[in-house]
Amino acid sequence: MNGSRGNFDVPPDGFDGNLSLIWKYAPQAQVKLFSFVSGDRIGVHTDEPSFAGIYASHELNRLHNIQWTSTTGRWLVKGSLSLNQFETEQELGSFHVKPSDISYKVRFDADGDLDDRHHLFFGVEGEKMVNRFEGTVPVNPMVLDPAADTFLLDEEQSAVRVGVYAELESRVSQRMTANFGIRSDHHGLAHQAIVDPRVSLRYDISKETNVRLGWGIYHQFPQPYLYNAMTGDPDLSAQRSQHLIAGVEYSSELVQCRMEAYRKTYAQLVLRTVSSHYANMGDGIASGIDVFLKYGGFLRTPVSGWISYSYIHARRLQARDLATTIVYE
Repeated sequence: MNGSRGNFDVPPDGFDGNLSLIWKYAPQAQVKLFSFVSGDRIGVHTDEPSFAGIYASHELNRLHNIQWTSTTGRWLVKGSLSLNQFETEQELGSFHVKPSDISYKVRFDADGDLDDRHHLFFGVEGEKMVNRFEGTVPVNPMVLDPAADTFLLDEEQSAVRVGVYAELESRVSQRMTANFGIRSDHHGLAHQAIVDPRVSLRYDISKETNVRLGWGIYHQFPQPYLYNAMTGDPDLSAQRSQHLIAGVEYSSELVQCRMEAYRKTYAQLVLRTVSSHYANMGDGIASGIDVFLKYGGFLRTPVSGWISYSYIHARRLQARDLATTIVYE
């Protein structure tokens, strides 16, 4: 179609499959098993200045989850166990790597009415993440000849994270609803515990229209492999962001219209430094507007559909900016 043809050793192909089983062992309780597997592979001839050969790659992704759900009185309780595994292998001459990520997670959630005006959500989760790297990389990244000198990779990093959260939804008045939430996480490699408060307000102008205002602090810990002492930094801390969101929504039987404006600031982002290590030196800011409009209903109106529009303006410190600053200094 484009006037050129790749010389494939292994034509690109992929597959995916999933399995879902549900066991309703009681009128208001069930156990659900879900498994998903996908993969792809390719082998194509490439010409590099230092080497001509076959670039081969394949990926495999697995997700297995078992969830228990039960309703007791005013309370809905859920528990789950999950395993997520991703592995890939890439090879071209002296470059041959096999990275893999594994995540084990256990989670428990519950929510229910405290009274006619208050609804409580809370939960706890634990997760173990494992990053593993195996293979060889050339000493000179520009020389891929199989006889070239290489570095041997054989590294594994793991981290355990434990988190808890609670959220209270309160009916302040006939038209106003408030949400107060808090989340705390502890990360084993970072040796850090964080606490994130969040709050939101919703005011119902009418039965179909409401306006919302939300504010919250969020943290995300770096991947475990970034904590290694050779190429990372064992003293990395969590990355931080603060969100402020305002929105208005109209929803009727056939029409749904939603518009949101947001401003998000970021701090302590992980960047690669000039020494090729990592540090919490990054920051940034993002502002934008999202608009969503939907009309109609399937088999209910002659025409139905939706349209959305998003605008975002963002600035973020990059690793190249650090290098440029040091050169000018």
